[in-house]
Amino acid sequence: MKTLLRISAVLASIMCSIIPVFLYADDVMAETTVVFYPNAHPETTSVDGATYDVNNNLTWSALIAEPGNFSTDATSEDWMIYILASTTSNQWARLERPIMLFDTSSLPDDAIIYEVTFSVRGGPTKSTFGTNLPNVNVYTSNPASNTALEVGDFDSLGSTALCDTAVTYSGWNTNGYNNFVLNAAGIAAISKTGITKLGLRNANYDVAGVAPPQWGSGISMILWGYFSENAGYKPKMTVKYTYLPTGVTSFTVLDNGDNTSTAAWTLSANATGARLVRDYAYPADRDSPHNIYEGIFLSYDDVGLFPFIDQYYRIWEYNQVGWSSNYSQVKLVRHIMNVTIEGTPSMMALFPPALYGVAIGLVLIAINLKAKMALLWLAASICFIGVFFDPQLNDTYYQAAAVVIIIACWIAGFFGYKSKRASLG
Repeated sequence: MKTLLRISAVLASIMCSIIPVFLYADDVMAETTVVFYPNAHPETTSVDGATYDVNNNLTWSALIAEPGNFSTDATSEDWMIYILASTTSNQWARLERPIMLFDTSSLPDDAIIYEVTFSVRGGPTKSTFGTNLPNVNVYTSNPASNTALEVGDFDSLGSTALCDTAVTYSGWNTNGYNNFVLNAAGIAAISKTGITKLGLRNANYDVAGVAPPQWGSGISMILWGYFSENAGYKPKMTVKYTYLPTGVTSFTVLDNGDNTSTAAWTLSANATGARLVRDYAYPADRDSPHNIYEGIFLSYDDVGLFPFIDQYYRIWEYNQVGWSSNYSQVKLVRHIMNVTIEGTPSMMALFPPALYGVAIGLVLIAINLKAKMALLWLAASICFIGVFFDPQLNDTYYQAAAVVIIIACWIAGFFGYKSKRASLG
């Protein structure tokens, strides 16, 4: 007994591990990850470096509106953020905005980008600000050239944050990469045909247009970082992309003979699920109210089908980034020969069990005219059961013809019975 229990447990374990493979699809879509870097000097397609406005004695609003007066694109490291107060009360001397460009023209035109991380290798920090320390975020940039920085590029950076979370002064990683996960605006800024242009700005004072609240003569805040000339610490942009599904294959709908049907399909390589829609005409779109199934399984048992009414199925597949523009469809025809799929009957559909019942009934009728009464009633009963309890025979005309046969059986039986009594009388 114990041996049998052990064998049963092993078999159950094997079945549990194998069966799900056949029941549903992997819900992880296929993806491609590629990493881009700016060119080191001398540049060929993309540049990175620092732009400044320095040696000033300006109000904060005037400083952040300056066009810039210094740039460098050949240094391996520099300030990522540098804010410096002048010695004149409430005046400011310096502000820095680095720029990083990436040649992303190799991205496929039909790629769906769903995750981008912009990363800058951090270095030392220093601040005499006290509290209310500056932070940093990523923005678009638009330098005059893709391969060199100019002094006027300082004011080419945008003001819409491409990451939802700025990196704080205390959160700046001085021994690793500082990662900015791009939001929808950031992903939209990625070019599939040319150069993606990014940069860093202080968010809470520079972009906000609000002067740091604690001015002090010569106070400063510095976040250090590295550029592409430092081969091991290059700025980088990691792009993850995939493709929309191409549409399901091998889509079939089979009648089960009991007012239910079973739909089955195969997902394309990049799909994680499918939506099945059924109606009395082909559904116009996947948002039809007659959505009968959505998920990762590869088949579905549709129940409660009405007799005599054809059913129309369409199926769309999806993954995490969207829906396939293609769909597959099947018309389920419910008629005298059980079921036809797009005009092609199955072998079982050609000879449904109820049809056998009626055929046998007809043979027995011929026999029963000269046999016992019980056989005649048996023939009628077979026809009756076959027509009214087997949903495979769901055509009105066929059922009507079968009813006529049943009535004929009963009439023949009645008169045959009367004739026999008369002959015996």
